[in-house]
Formats: sequence, C-alpha cells, structure tokens
Amino acid sequence: MIEEYKKLKTKNLTINIQADAINEIREKMLEKNSARIFNDGKIFSANFLGKIEREELKTRALQNQYGALDYDYDLNSNVTHKEDFGKRLEDTQVVALTKKLVDHFKKELPDFIYSGKFDYEENDSDLEVSSGIDLKVTNSHAGGYFVLKRKGSPNIMDSMVAFGTGTGDIDLNSFNHFIDLHKKFDTVVDMEAGKYPVIFVSEKDFLAKFRQSCSPDQYHQGSAFYSGKLGEKIFHEDINFNDVRCDEKHGLFAKYDHEAQAVEKELPLIKNGVFTNIIYDKKTAKKYDGKLTGNGKRDFNTAMKPMAYTFDFAPGKKSYSELVSSQDKCIVIIMAGGGDTTSSGDYSSPVQLGFFLENGEIKGRTPEITITGNINKMMGEDFIAISNDEFFPLRSHSFMCHMNILK
Repeated sequence: MIEEYKKLKTKNLTINIQADAINEIREKMLEKNSARIFNDGKIFSANFLGKIEREELKTRALQNQYGALDYDYDLNSNVTHKEDFGKRLEDTQVVALTKKLVDHFKKELPDFIYSGKFDYEENDSDLEVSSGIDLKVTNSHAGGYFVLKRKGSPNIMDSMVAFGTGTGDIDLNSFNHFIDLHKKFDTVVDMEAGKYPVIFVSEKDFLAKFRQSCSPDQYHQGSAFYSGKLGEKIFHEDINFNDVRCDEKHGLFAKYDHEAQAVEKELPLIKNGVFTNIIYDKKTAKKYDGKLTGNGKRDFNTAMKPMAYTFDFAPGKKSYSELVSSQDKCIVIIMAGGGDTTSSGDYSSPVQLGFFLENGEIKGRTPEITITGNINKMMGEDFIAISNDEFFPLRSHSFMCHMNILK
C-alpha cells in the first residue's frame, strides 16, 4: 500500500475595478487536502476543503470503494525537492500596483472607461508519498485584465488588455504597442477586401485543432485533426511551438508535475515544423506506449489526467515592430472571437477589434471584417513570422501570416 497526501494552502487577493476606480477588495484563505491510496491495482481517493487529519482522510479514501480507479503503471519514488518562486507582496503593494496600472491607462488613453480585475495569489503546495516523495513548493504571482469601453460607445466593451507577472511588478512600457494602436481608435479605415498580412498578438483560436491533437486520447483514437502525423513535418520550418512549464517572469513555476515527474522548462510540440510530441501522464503513456512528458495534473478533488501548462510559440527572429514595419499593409488583431475551424481545416472568425497599418504606421481601426484561411496554409505557405517579443506582459508571442479579409 502506498499513501499519497497533497495539501494546498492558498491566499488570494482580488481587486475589482469599475469605472476607472477600485470598488472592491476581497481576500480569502483556503486549504485543500486530498489523499490517494494505491493498493492492489486500485486508487482510493478522498478530498476535503479545510483542515483534516491524515488518518481521517485515509479512512475516507479507503471507504470510497465506489470511486476507486484502476492503475497499472509504475509510481515514482525517492523524489525530494523544495523551492520558492515569485515575489511575495503585501496587500498594500498589490493595491498600489493595481492603481499604478489604472492610472497609467487613464493618463495615456483618457477617452476610455476601465473595468476589470487584478488577482494576487500565494500558493504553498505539499506533496508527500510513502514511496519517498516529498515536494514542497511555494509560489506567488499576479495578473488580471482591463476591459476598455470608449466613452459614449453603445458597446459593452470595445477592447481588452491582459497582464501577468511573477516578479511583483509590471513594466509600463510593455503596454506601449497596445496604447499606440488605441490612440487611433476613433479613425476607421476604409480598406478593401482581399488578402493581407495579419498578426495575432494574443488570441489564437486557429490553433484549437492542433491543441486538441496534443491530447493523447484524441490523437490515438483517431479523432484529432493531426492524428497519425506525429513525427511528420506539418508546418513551416520556422515554426516552433512549446508547452511552457517554467517562466518566472510570467508567473509559470512548474518543475514537477502532480505525479512527482520532473519536467523540462519547455516541451517542444512543434520543432522546425515537425510534430514532435503530444502530452502524457503516467496512465496514458502506459496505455498508448508513449513517452512520458510530465503532464500529469489534477485538482485536489479530481482524478489525474494529462493537461498542458501554457502553450506558446518559441520566439522568432524579429520584434513585433520589425514585423509590422516590414509589410506595406497589415492588420493587427486585438480581439477575434466566435470563429470556428471546419473538419477540413478552414478557419473563419469575425474581428471584434483590429487595426490597419501601412509600413508600420498606424492608420486606424478596421471596419467590421471577417478573417478566413486554412490552418495548414496559415502555418505553411502563408506563414510569415513569429515575433521575438511579447505584445502584452504575458507569455504570448505574436504570430503573422497571410489571410483573406472579407467585409
């Protein structure tokens, strides 16, 4: 019998912003406990929100016969690690950082009204297993978003900006590109339909088919778009796409998964255009004879399953500024949601907010447009480049390709 106990103590400070001002501050402290007992090929589990003695948790797990799960894979043993990530902040520092961000946007873009949320979280995680595993990790990170509404606009929202940090501060200069674009918000460009270079700075819904293909069950059962393509070159050779596990600047801290499997800082999923890896936890790696990737994750009250950490393109060779300046005309996509991709890979989405640029100069906001393309072409013959910097203070590199624009 092997006994596993997982404890997570969390402090969360949430600051709500409404109409340019902080209108609510909420703080909560939570402790989550769970136990998994491995015995005779079965996993017996129990969870509890709050403090509880281990013996009581063990008793509850063993009594949970109906919820027992099968397992036929080897468990890790003799793993000890202790690490502290991120900068701890006092409540007053979190409030000051929130106010600093709000004041900066109000100063730079005074014609907008700002609402949103800023979250600061401290986590103390403790995983102990009788097989000799003792993982103690603490981390702290902050992040949130602002919804922008143009004064006098009939819309609920007109734009959105997101941010995150593991260092306790956010460089205001990292919002410069976003702010420069929105200074031209009121100018709507009369552009023609056609094929244009398009740069996605954050939202990349067109990647949904590939993200699904990284799921072991969907991939091996043949239901994924790229099933059977592992090891093949499916995208442009300049495309590298990773599952990012650790990046302290952006509040990503994983060194081990929830099965005490050590993980690399980044797992290459696409390497020089080649479909290199899909993600596995121990169960799916054994089931499909796959290479264990350290993607076993679970909440305190859920079963283990393979989950990605943070998907992102690897940095390219040119900055965002260099990319937009290199094109006679291009469109920068801030918001494009509600689209879909067909079974043949054809992608289409309305653009809620985009900007039109000529030789890097911002001309104004695009009219109502729809972007269309085929994901294989977008990632292949229509691909242009990936930025080497981030448009927002988030782990997200911009992606540029040729697309059809419909009005």
